[in-house]
Amino acid sequence: MKKLTVLLLLVALVAFSVFAQGKTEAAPAAEKESHIPTGPAPEGTIELVMWDDMNLEVDAVFKKAAEDFNASQSQYHVTVVFTDGVQAKMLSSTPADRPNIIQTTGNQSSKYINPHIDDRIPDLNLYVPLQEFIDYDKFDTSIFIANTSAICVRGGEWQMFPIGNVAVGLFVNTDMLAAVGYTVDDLKSYRDVYNAALKMKQAGVCATPMYPYIHIDPFNFAIRSEGIELYNNNNGRDAIPDKYFFGEGDAKDAVVSWFQFWVDMREAGLVVQPDVARNDAIQMFGNGEIAFYPMYLDYFAAFAKASENIHWEFVCSPTVREGKANLGQSPGGIFAMVCDVDDPWKEYGSWLFLKWLEQPEYSANTALGVGYAPTVVAAREYPTYVEYLEKYPYMNKVIDIQNSTEYGLTMPLLAYHGDFSNEYKNILTNLVKEGSTITATEAWQALCKGAEDARDMYFMQAGVVL
Repeated sequence: MKKLTVLLLLVALVAFSVFAQGKTEAAPAAEKESHIPTGPAPEGTIELVMWDDMNLEVDAVFKKAAEDFNASQSQYHVTVVFTDGVQAKMLSSTPADRPNIIQTTGNQSSKYINPHIDDRIPDLNLYVPLQEFIDYDKFDTSIFIANTSAICVRGGEWQMFPIGNVAVGLFVNTDMLAAVGYTVDDLKSYRDVYNAALKMKQAGVCATPMYPYIHIDPFNFAIRSEGIELYNNNNGRDAIPDKYFFGEGDAKDAVVSWFQFWVDMREAGLVVQPDVARNDAIQMFGNGEIAFYPMYLDYFAAFAKASENIHWEFVCSPTVREGKANLGQSPGGIFAMVCDVDDPWKEYGSWLFLKWLEQPEYSANTALGVGYAPTVVAAREYPTYVEYLEKYPYMNKVIDIQNSTEYGLTMPLLAYHGDFSNEYKNILTNLVKEGSTITATEAWQALCKGAEDARDMYFMQAGVVL
Protein backbone atom coordinates (compact mmCIF):
# COMPACT_ATOMS: atom_id res chain seq x y z
CA MET A 1 0.00 0.00 0.00
CA LYS A 2 2.93 2.35 0.85
CA LYS A 3 4.55 1.57 -2.50
CA LEU A 4 1.30 2.40 -4.29
CA THR A 5 0.94 5.65 -2.32
CA VAL A 6 4.54 6.67 -3.11
CA LEU A 7 4.02 5.81 -6.76
CA LEU A 8 0.85 7.92 -6.94
CA LEU A 9 2.62 10.82 -5.24
CA LEU A 10 5.48 10.62 -7.74
CA VAL A 11 3.05 10.61 -10.66
CA ALA A 12 1.21 13.59 -9.19
CA LEU A 13 4.47 15.49 -8.65
CA VAL A 14 5.60 14.86 -12.22
CA ALA A 15 2.21 15.90 -13.58
CA PHE A 16 2.21 19.04 -11.43
CA SER A 17 5.76 19.89 -12.52
CA VAL A 18 4.86 19.61 -16.20
CA PHE A 19 1.67 21.63 -15.69
CA ALA A 20 3.49 24.31 -13.70
CA GLN A 21 6.07 24.72 -16.45
CA GLY A 22 3.29 25.02 -19.03
CA LYS A 23 4.70 22.13 -21.07
CA THR A 24 3.30 19.00 -22.57
CA GLU A 25 5.33 16.28 -24.17
CA ALA A 26 4.95 16.54 -27.94
CA ALA A 27 4.00 13.50 -29.92
CA PRO A 28 6.75 12.33 -32.26
CA ALA A 29 6.52 14.18 -35.58
CA ALA A 30 5.31 12.06 -38.44
CA GLU A 31 8.14 11.20 -40.79
CA LYS A 32 7.86 13.24 -43.97
CA GLU A 33 7.23 11.12 -47.04
CA SER A 34 10.10 11.26 -49.50
CA HIS A 35 9.53 11.42 -53.23
CA ILE A 36 13.14 10.69 -54.12
CA PRO A 37 13.42 7.16 -55.53
CA THR A 38 15.67 4.59 -53.84
CA GLY A 39 16.82 1.12 -54.77
CA PRO A 40 17.08 -0.32 -58.26
CA ALA A 41 15.20 1.41 -61.05
CA PRO A 42 12.25 -0.40 -62.64
CA GLU A 43 13.05 -2.30 -65.79
CA GLY A 44 12.22 -0.70 -69.11
CA THR A 45 11.18 2.85 -69.93
CA ILE A 46 9.01 4.70 -67.39
CA GLU A 47 6.03 6.33 -69.09
CA LEU A 48 4.98 9.81 -67.97
CA VAL A 49 1.96 11.85 -69.06
CA MET A 50 1.50 15.63 -68.94
CA TRP A 51 -1.91 17.32 -69.19
CA ASP A 52 -2.11 20.89 -70.46
CA ASP A 53 -5.04 23.08 -71.47
CA MET A 54 -3.75 26.60 -72.22
CA ASN A 55 -3.86 26.60 -76.02
CA LEU A 56 -2.60 24.58 -78.97
CA GLU A 57 0.41 26.87 -79.54
CA VAL A 58 1.72 26.25 -76.03
CA ASP A 59 0.80 22.58 -76.34
CA ALA A 60 3.07 22.39 -79.39
CA VAL A 61 5.96 23.85 -77.36
CA PHE A 62 5.42 21.27 -74.61
CA LYS A 63 5.29 18.47 -77.18
CA LYS A 64 8.56 19.67 -78.74
CA ALA A 65 10.17 19.82 -75.28
CA ALA A 66 8.94 16.28 -74.54
CA GLU A 67 10.31 15.02 -77.87
CA ASP A 68 13.72 16.54 -77.10
CA PHE A 69 13.66 15.23 -73.52
CA ASN A 70 12.79 11.72 -74.68
CA ALA A 71 15.67 11.79 -77.16
CA SER A 72 18.12 12.96 -74.49
CA GLN A 73 17.80 9.88 -72.26
CA SER A 74 16.21 6.43 -72.22
CA GLN A 75 14.84 6.03 -68.70
CA TYR A 76 11.71 8.17 -69.14
CA HIS A 77 9.26 8.85 -71.95
CA VAL A 78 6.94 11.87 -71.68
CA THR A 79 3.68 12.17 -73.61
CA VAL A 80 1.92 15.54 -73.61
CA VAL A 81 -1.87 15.39 -73.95
CA PHE A 82 -3.98 18.50 -74.53
CA THR A 83 -6.84 17.99 -72.07
CA ASP A 84 -9.92 20.11 -71.58
CA GLY A 85 -10.80 20.89 -67.97
CA VAL A 86 -7.58 19.80 -66.26
CA GLN A 87 -8.59 21.19 -62.87
CA ALA A 88 -11.98 19.48 -62.74
CA LYS A 89 -10.39 16.16 -63.71
CA MET A 90 -7.60 16.58 -61.17
CA LEU A 91 -9.93 17.37 -58.28
CA SER A 92 -11.80 14.09 -58.82
CA SER A 93 -8.73 11.98 -59.62
CA THR A 94 -6.94 9.17 -57.80
CA PRO A 95 -3.22 8.33 -57.98
CA ALA A 96 -4.11 5.56 -60.43
CA ASP A 97 -5.87 7.73 -63.00
CA ARG A 98 -4.23 11.17 -62.75
CA PRO A 99 -1.36 12.29 -64.99
CA ASN A 100 2.21 12.82 -63.81
CA ILE A 101 2.52 16.50 -64.67
CA ILE A 102 -0.06 19.25 -65.11
CA GLN A 103 -0.03 22.77 -66.42
CA THR A 104 -2.13 25.04 -64.23
CA THR A 105 -2.75 28.75 -63.62
CA GLY A 106 -2.01 30.93 -60.62
CA ASN A 107 -5.63 31.04 -59.49
CA GLN A 108 -6.25 27.32 -60.13
CA SER A 109 -3.11 26.28 -58.27
CA SER A 110 -4.59 27.49 -54.99
CA LYS A 111 -7.14 24.66 -55.17
CA TYR A 112 -4.24 22.20 -54.91
CA ILE A 113 -1.74 24.12 -52.78
CA ASN A 114 -3.85 25.81 -50.09
CA PRO A 115 -5.08 22.56 -48.53
CA HIS A 116 -1.47 21.32 -48.46
CA ILE A 117 -0.02 24.33 -46.64
CA ASP A 118 -2.98 24.97 -44.31
CA ASP A 119 -3.32 22.51 -41.42
CA ARG A 120 -6.99 23.39 -40.98
CA ILE A 121 -7.92 21.81 -44.31
CA PRO A 122 -7.49 18.12 -45.20
CA ASP A 123 -4.66 17.76 -47.71
CA LEU A 124 -5.96 16.50 -51.06
CA ASN A 125 -2.54 14.95 -51.84
CA LEU A 126 -2.91 15.78 -55.50
CA TYR A 127 0.61 17.01 -56.15
CA VAL A 128 4.20 16.82 -54.92
CA PRO A 129 5.85 20.07 -53.77
CA LEU A 130 9.10 20.74 -55.61
CA GLN A 131 11.22 21.78 -52.64
CA GLU A 132 12.59 18.29 -51.94
CA PHE A 133 13.63 17.88 -55.57
CA ILE A 134 15.23 21.33 -55.63
CA ASP A 135 17.23 20.56 -52.49
CA TYR A 136 18.21 17.08 -53.67
CA ASP A 137 19.46 18.27 -57.08
CA LYS A 138 20.73 21.62 -55.79
CA PHE A 139 18.73 23.31 -58.54
CA ASP A 140 19.47 27.01 -59.00
CA THR A 141 16.13 28.83 -58.82
CA SER A 142 17.80 32.17 -59.56
CA ILE A 143 17.23 31.38 -63.26
CA PHE A 144 13.71 32.75 -62.82
CA ILE A 145 12.63 36.38 -62.88
CA ALA A 146 12.50 36.89 -59.13
CA ASN A 147 8.93 37.99 -58.64
CA THR A 148 7.48 35.24 -60.83
CA SER A 149 8.81 32.72 -58.34
CA ALA A 150 6.99 34.37 -55.43
CA ILE A 151 3.68 32.85 -56.47
CA CYS A 152 5.34 29.40 -56.54
CA VAL A 153 6.78 29.63 -53.02
CA ARG A 154 4.00 29.13 -50.50
CA GLY A 155 4.27 28.12 -46.92
CA GLY A 156 8.00 28.83 -47.29
CA GLU A 157 8.60 26.11 -49.89
CA TRP A 158 8.60 25.78 -53.66
CA GLN A 159 5.35 24.13 -54.72
CA MET A 160 5.49 24.47 -58.53
CA PHE A 161 7.47 26.11 -61.35
CA PRO A 162 6.47 29.14 -63.46
CA ILE A 163 6.37 28.54 -67.20
CA GLY A 164 4.67 31.72 -68.48
CA ASN A 165 4.23 35.09 -66.80
CA VAL A 166 1.17 37.17 -67.56
CA ALA A 167 0.82 40.92 -67.23
CA VAL A 168 -2.48 42.70 -66.67
CA GLY A 169 -2.94 46.26 -67.78
CA LEU A 170 -4.38 48.28 -70.63
CA PHE A 171 -4.34 48.00 -74.39
CA VAL A 172 -4.23 51.64 -75.46
CA ASN A 173 -4.94 53.38 -78.77
CA THR A 174 -1.91 55.69 -78.82
CA ASP A 175 -3.28 57.74 -81.75
CA MET A 176 -6.29 58.76 -79.68
CA LEU A 177 -4.09 59.35 -76.67
CA ALA A 178 -1.82 61.66 -78.65
CA ALA A 179 -4.84 63.55 -80.02
CA VAL A 180 -5.57 64.84 -76.49
CA GLY A 181 -1.95 65.49 -75.57
CA TYR A 182 -1.17 62.30 -73.67
CA THR A 183 1.37 59.48 -73.99
CA VAL A 184 1.27 56.07 -72.33
CA ASP A 185 3.84 57.34 -69.81
CA ASP A 186 1.23 59.81 -68.57
CA LEU A 187 -1.10 56.96 -67.52
CA LYS A 188 0.33 56.53 -64.05
CA SER A 189 -3.03 56.00 -62.33
CA TYR A 190 -6.58 55.12 -63.32
CA ARG A 191 -7.47 58.71 -62.50
CA ASP A 192 -5.16 59.69 -65.38
CA VAL A 193 -7.05 57.24 -67.58
CA TYR A 194 -10.32 58.93 -66.61
CA ASN A 195 -8.93 62.39 -67.38
CA ALA A 196 -7.65 61.27 -70.78
CA ALA A 197 -10.92 59.53 -71.62
CA LEU A 198 -12.93 62.60 -70.66
CA LYS A 199 -10.81 64.79 -72.94
CA MET A 200 -11.29 62.31 -75.77
CA LYS A 201 -15.05 62.54 -75.43
CA GLN A 202 -15.05 66.31 -75.12
CA ALA A 203 -12.80 66.69 -78.17
CA GLY A 204 -14.85 64.29 -80.27
CA VAL A 205 -11.95 61.83 -80.52
CA CYS A 206 -13.86 58.89 -79.05
CA ALA A 207 -17.44 58.75 -77.75
CA THR A 208 -17.01 55.84 -75.33
CA PRO A 209 -13.28 55.36 -74.73
CA MET A 210 -13.29 52.53 -72.16
CA TYR A 211 -14.37 48.90 -72.35
CA PRO A 212 -15.12 47.49 -68.87
CA TYR A 213 -13.59 44.03 -69.02
CA ILE A 214 -15.60 42.32 -66.28
CA HIS A 215 -13.01 40.29 -64.42
CA ILE A 216 -11.39 40.58 -61.01
CA ASP A 217 -7.77 40.58 -62.19
CA PRO A 218 -7.62 44.21 -63.41
CA PHE A 219 -8.85 45.09 -59.91
CA ASN A 220 -6.30 42.82 -58.22
CA PHE A 221 -3.35 44.02 -60.28
CA ALA A 222 -4.20 47.71 -59.89
CA ILE A 223 -4.66 47.42 -56.11
CA ARG A 224 -1.51 45.33 -55.69
CA SER A 225 0.54 47.79 -57.78
CA GLU A 226 0.20 50.10 -54.78
CA GLY A 227 1.53 47.35 -52.51
CA ILE A 228 -1.74 46.93 -50.63
CA GLU A 229 -2.33 43.62 -48.88
CA LEU A 230 -5.94 42.58 -49.41
CA TYR A 231 -5.92 39.48 -47.16
CA ASN A 232 -4.13 38.02 -44.17
CA ASN A 233 -1.72 35.08 -44.22
CA ASN A 234 0.66 36.94 -46.52
CA ASN A 235 -2.12 37.55 -49.04
CA GLY A 236 -2.73 33.80 -49.17
CA ARG A 237 0.86 32.63 -49.69
CA ASP A 238 1.23 31.15 -46.20
CA ALA A 239 -2.26 29.78 -45.55
CA ILE A 240 -5.81 30.18 -46.77
CA PRO A 241 -6.92 33.75 -46.00
CA ASP A 242 -9.69 33.97 -43.43
CA LYS A 243 -9.66 37.76 -43.07
CA TYR A 244 -9.80 40.52 -45.66
CA PHE A 245 -8.14 43.89 -45.03
CA PHE A 246 -10.19 46.11 -47.34
CA GLY A 247 -12.92 46.63 -44.75
CA GLU A 248 -11.03 49.58 -43.30
CA GLY A 249 -8.04 51.87 -43.58
CA ASP A 250 -5.95 52.43 -46.68
CA ALA A 251 -7.06 49.19 -48.33
CA LYS A 252 -10.67 50.30 -48.03
CA ASP A 253 -9.81 53.68 -49.52
CA ALA A 254 -8.10 52.01 -52.49
CA VAL A 255 -11.08 49.71 -53.16
CA VAL A 256 -13.60 52.55 -52.87
CA SER A 257 -11.40 54.64 -55.18
CA TRP A 258 -11.38 51.81 -57.72
CA PHE A 259 -15.16 51.67 -57.78
CA GLN A 260 -15.32 55.48 -57.83
CA PHE A 261 -13.28 55.43 -61.04
CA TRP A 262 -15.94 53.26 -62.65
CA VAL A 263 -18.79 55.39 -61.24
CA ASP A 264 -17.16 58.50 -62.72
CA MET A 265 -16.67 56.74 -66.07
CA ARG A 266 -20.33 55.71 -66.05
CA GLU A 267 -21.64 59.16 -65.09
CA ALA A 268 -19.57 60.86 -67.80
CA GLY A 269 -20.74 58.36 -70.43
CA LEU A 270 -17.21 57.09 -71.07
CA VAL A 271 -17.77 53.36 -70.75
CA VAL A 272 -19.01 50.79 -73.26
CA GLN A 273 -21.91 48.74 -71.92
CA PRO A 274 -20.82 45.45 -70.32
CA ASP A 275 -23.11 43.31 -72.48
CA VAL A 276 -20.80 43.93 -75.47
CA ALA A 277 -18.93 40.67 -76.01
CA ARG A 278 -15.19 40.59 -75.38
CA ASN A 279 -14.22 39.73 -78.98
CA ASP A 280 -16.63 42.32 -80.39
CA ALA A 281 -15.00 44.91 -78.17
CA ILE A 282 -11.54 43.93 -79.45
CA GLN A 283 -12.77 44.58 -82.98
CA MET A 284 -14.19 47.92 -81.82
CA PHE A 285 -10.75 48.74 -80.45
CA GLY A 286 -9.20 47.91 -83.81
CA ASN A 287 -11.80 50.07 -85.57
CA GLY A 288 -10.93 53.07 -83.41
CA GLU A 289 -14.15 52.99 -81.40
CA ILE A 290 -12.46 52.22 -78.05
CA ALA A 291 -9.27 53.76 -76.68
CA PHE A 292 -8.72 51.76 -73.47
CA TYR A 293 -9.23 48.05 -72.94
CA PRO A 294 -8.21 46.50 -69.57
CA MET A 295 -7.01 43.00 -70.35
CA TYR A 296 -4.36 40.30 -70.06
CA LEU A 297 -1.21 40.62 -72.10
CA ASP A 298 -1.85 37.23 -73.71
CA TYR A 299 -4.58 38.79 -75.86
CA PHE A 300 -1.89 40.63 -77.85
CA ALA A 301 -2.38 38.36 -80.90
CA ALA A 302 -6.10 39.16 -81.06
CA PHE A 303 -5.42 42.87 -80.66
CA ALA A 304 -2.61 42.81 -83.23
CA LYS A 305 -4.88 41.12 -85.77
CA ALA A 306 -7.73 43.56 -85.18
CA SER A 307 -5.58 46.68 -84.93
CA GLU A 308 -3.50 46.71 -88.13
CA ASN A 309 -4.70 50.21 -89.07
CA ILE A 310 -4.06 51.97 -85.76
CA HIS A 311 -1.14 52.53 -83.42
CA TRP A 312 -1.50 50.84 -80.09
CA GLU A 313 0.47 49.65 -77.11
CA PHE A 314 0.08 47.52 -74.00
CA VAL A 315 0.92 49.12 -70.64
CA CYS A 316 1.18 47.38 -67.30
CA SER A 317 -1.48 48.24 -64.76
CA PRO A 318 -1.48 51.81 -63.44
CA THR A 319 -2.16 52.41 -59.77
CA VAL A 320 -5.71 53.02 -58.66
CA ARG A 321 -5.06 56.36 -56.98
CA GLU A 322 -3.31 59.45 -58.24
CA GLY A 323 0.08 60.16 -56.67
CA LYS A 324 0.69 56.63 -55.40
CA ALA A 325 4.00 54.95 -56.25
CA ASN A 326 3.67 51.98 -58.60
CA LEU A 327 5.56 49.11 -56.98
CA GLY A 328 5.31 46.81 -59.98
CA GLN A 329 3.44 43.98 -61.58
CA SER A 330 1.95 41.05 -59.70
CA PRO A 331 3.01 37.72 -61.23
CA GLY A 332 0.52 35.28 -62.67
CA GLY A 333 0.18 33.11 -65.74
CA ILE A 334 0.80 29.39 -66.16
CA PHE A 335 2.72 26.94 -64.01
CA ALA A 336 3.75 23.30 -63.95
CA MET A 337 3.21 20.85 -61.08
CA VAL A 338 4.28 17.28 -60.36
CA CYS A 339 1.33 15.05 -59.52
CA ASP A 340 1.30 12.70 -56.54
CA VAL A 341 0.98 9.20 -58.02
CA ASP A 342 2.46 7.18 -55.13
CA ASP A 343 5.51 6.31 -57.25
CA PRO A 344 8.80 8.14 -56.49
CA TRP A 345 10.37 7.01 -59.78
CA LYS A 346 7.58 8.64 -61.77
CA GLU A 347 7.50 11.69 -59.52
CA TYR A 348 11.24 12.25 -59.78
CA GLY A 349 11.09 11.70 -63.54
CA SER A 350 8.34 14.32 -63.74
CA TRP A 351 10.61 16.72 -61.89
CA LEU A 352 13.39 16.04 -64.41
CA PHE A 353 11.04 17.03 -67.22
CA LEU A 354 10.01 20.21 -65.38
CA LYS A 355 13.69 21.15 -65.14
CA TRP A 356 14.07 20.42 -68.84
CA LEU A 357 11.09 22.63 -69.63
CA GLU A 358 12.78 25.63 -67.99
CA GLN A 359 15.51 25.94 -70.61
CA PRO A 360 15.56 29.31 -72.43
CA GLU A 361 14.26 27.83 -75.70
CA TYR A 362 11.07 26.44 -74.18
CA SER A 363 10.57 29.37 -71.81
CA ALA A 364 10.80 31.83 -74.70
CA ASN A 365 8.56 29.83 -77.02
CA THR A 366 5.97 29.15 -74.31
CA ALA A 367 5.78 32.91 -73.72
CA LEU A 368 5.36 33.49 -77.45
CA GLY A 369 2.72 30.78 -77.71
CA VAL A 370 0.46 32.40 -75.15
CA GLY A 371 1.55 36.05 -75.33
CA TYR A 372 3.24 36.13 -71.95
CA ALA A 373 6.63 37.30 -70.77
CA PRO A 374 9.20 34.55 -70.18
CA THR A 375 9.76 33.32 -66.65
CA VAL A 376 13.43 32.44 -67.21
CA VAL A 377 15.78 35.44 -67.31
CA ALA A 378 17.93 34.06 -70.16
CA ALA A 379 14.87 33.46 -72.38
CA ARG A 380 14.75 37.17 -73.16
CA GLU A 381 17.91 36.67 -75.24
CA TYR A 382 16.67 33.59 -77.08
CA PRO A 383 16.52 34.30 -80.86
CA THR A 384 12.77 33.80 -81.30
CA TYR A 385 12.02 36.15 -78.41
CA VAL A 386 14.57 38.73 -79.57
CA GLU A 387 12.72 38.83 -82.88
CA TYR A 388 9.43 39.31 -81.02
CA LEU A 389 10.87 42.19 -78.99
CA GLU A 390 12.00 43.89 -82.17
CA LYS A 391 8.43 43.75 -83.46
CA TYR A 392 6.79 44.69 -80.15
CA PRO A 393 9.37 46.83 -78.28
CA TYR A 394 6.86 47.73 -75.53
CA MET A 395 7.40 44.22 -74.19
CA ASN A 396 10.86 45.30 -73.03
CA LYS A 397 9.13 47.71 -70.67
CA VAL A 398 6.81 44.95 -69.42
CA ILE A 399 9.75 42.64 -68.68
CA ASP A 400 11.73 45.45 -67.03
CA ILE A 401 8.77 46.18 -64.74
CA GLN A 402 8.54 42.51 -63.81
CA ASN A 403 12.30 42.34 -63.19
CA SER A 404 12.18 45.34 -60.89
CA THR A 405 9.07 44.32 -58.95
CA GLU A 406 9.78 43.53 -55.33
CA TYR A 407 9.65 39.82 -54.50
CA GLY A 408 6.35 38.88 -52.90
CA LEU A 409 4.11 41.41 -54.63
CA THR A 410 1.62 38.74 -55.71
CA MET A 411 -2.07 38.79 -56.45
CA PRO A 412 -4.32 37.33 -53.72
CA LEU A 413 -4.12 33.53 -53.71
CA LEU A 414 -7.55 32.22 -52.76
CA ALA A 415 -8.83 28.67 -52.73
CA TYR A 416 -12.26 30.28 -53.01
CA HIS A 417 -11.19 32.55 -55.89
CA GLY A 418 -13.97 31.35 -58.23
CA ASP A 419 -16.84 32.25 -55.93
CA PHE A 420 -15.36 35.60 -54.92
CA SER A 421 -14.54 36.45 -58.53
CA ASN A 422 -18.15 35.83 -59.52
CA GLU A 423 -19.31 38.19 -56.77
CA TYR A 424 -16.97 40.88 -58.09
CA LYS A 425 -18.17 40.39 -61.67
CA ASN A 426 -21.79 40.87 -60.61
CA ILE A 427 -20.92 44.03 -58.68
CA LEU A 428 -18.98 45.68 -61.49
CA THR A 429 -21.50 44.66 -64.16
CA ASN A 430 -24.36 46.26 -62.24
CA LEU A 431 -22.30 49.34 -61.36
CA VAL A 432 -21.27 50.33 -64.90
CA LYS A 433 -24.63 49.70 -66.58
CA GLU A 434 -26.22 52.77 -68.07
CA GLY A 435 -28.80 54.16 -65.63
CA SER A 436 -27.23 52.48 -62.60
CA THR A 437 -27.26 54.50 -59.38
CA ILE A 438 -24.92 52.22 -57.42
CA THR A 439 -22.32 54.24 -55.53
CA ALA A 440 -18.69 53.35 -54.93
CA THR A 441 -19.39 52.84 -51.23
CA GLU A 442 -22.29 50.50 -51.97
CA ALA A 443 -20.07 48.50 -54.33
CA TRP A 444 -17.38 48.28 -51.66
CA GLN A 445 -19.95 47.07 -49.11
CA ALA A 446 -21.14 44.40 -51.54
CA LEU A 447 -17.55 43.30 -52.16
CA CYS A 448 -16.94 42.91 -48.42
CA LYS A 449 -20.04 40.76 -48.13
CA GLY A 450 -18.99 38.74 -51.19
CA ALA A 451 -15.58 38.11 -49.63
CA GLU A 452 -17.19 36.93 -46.41
CA ASP A 453 -19.69 34.70 -48.18
CA ALA A 454 -17.07 33.05 -50.42
CA ARG A 455 -14.72 32.51 -47.47
CA ASP A 456 -17.41 31.14 -45.15
CA MET A 457 -18.75 28.78 -47.81
CA TYR A 458 -15.28 27.37 -48.51
CA PHE A 459 -14.44 26.73 -44.87
CA MET A 460 -17.93 25.38 -44.10
CA GLN A 461 -17.62 22.84 -46.93
CA ALA A 462 -14.22 21.86 -45.50
CA GLY A 463 -15.77 21.37 -42.06
CA VAL A 464 -13.83 24.25 -40.50
CA VAL A 465 -15.45 26.62 -38.02
CA LEU A 466 -13.81 30.05 -38.07
